[in-house]
Amino acid sequence: MQLETLNDFHSAYARVDRPVYAYAAYATRQLGERIGWQGILAILAATRTGEKFADAYTIASNETIPALSRRIAANTSATIVATTGVDSSGNVRWSLFAGTPGADVTVSITSAQGYSLTFTARTDSLGMYRGSFGSTAAAGTYTVRAAGTSVTFSTAR
Repeated sequence: MQLETLNDFHSAYARVDRPVYAYAAYATRQLGERIGWQGILAILAATRTGEKFADAYTIASNETIPALSRRIAANTSATIVATTGVDSSGNVRWSLFAGTPGADVTVSITSAQGYSLTFTARTDSLGMYRGSFGSTAAAGTYTVRAAGTSVTFSTAR
């Protein structure tokens, strides 16, 4: 997924919903790995003066935006992100992304207190699966594991 304009972002949001923010965060981490925090700041400063983001990124990284997009798409290592708080029902929302599109993934949710749930989920056309957890379990700390990665979060009611 390549988001070049604000309209592209809005179109992606209409299609994917909130996980587009997780994708944007993932892409930003990829930028940071390539050019570092100072490089990101330099790009932002350049765009503030009217330079196009794509041009500023190419100068800072020696990589074009299409090449960055291909690199991100080629990286199939999975990542799970979770919201930092609970919703009104007591759920933490989490997203598995950067996986293989249409793949079956075994997901487990566990706690140190003995809670254990395992199920199979299928990723969408972007290689993502979104879930929520917490409203039907005791408040506590839980870990979601899937596709070789994990995230730990706390729930409350």
